[in-house]
Amino acid sequence: MLGAMFGGKYRKAPWRSGLMLGLFAVYLLVPTDFILDAIPVLGFADDAAVFGVLLAAAKRDVDKFLEWEAGPR
Repeated sequence: MLGAMFGGKYRKAPWRSGLMLGLFAVYLLVPTDFILDAIPVLGFADDAAVFGVLLAAAKRDVDKFLEWEAGPR
C-alpha cells in the first residue's frame, strides 16, 4: 500500500489514518491521559480503546486499498 501511494499509483491516500496515527503517537508520548496509567487496569484501558479506534480506521483504509488493487485499472 505504501509503495503504491508513494509511487503515485494509488492516489486515494488515506490522510485520515496517517493523521490518526500521528495523533496516537503524540497521545502515547504525552504524560497526561484520559485516565492515568498509574491506576491499575483502567489506566491502560483508555490507551487500548484509542488504539482500537485507530486500528478500525486503518482496517477500513486497507480494505479500500485492496478493493482498488483488485479492480480494473
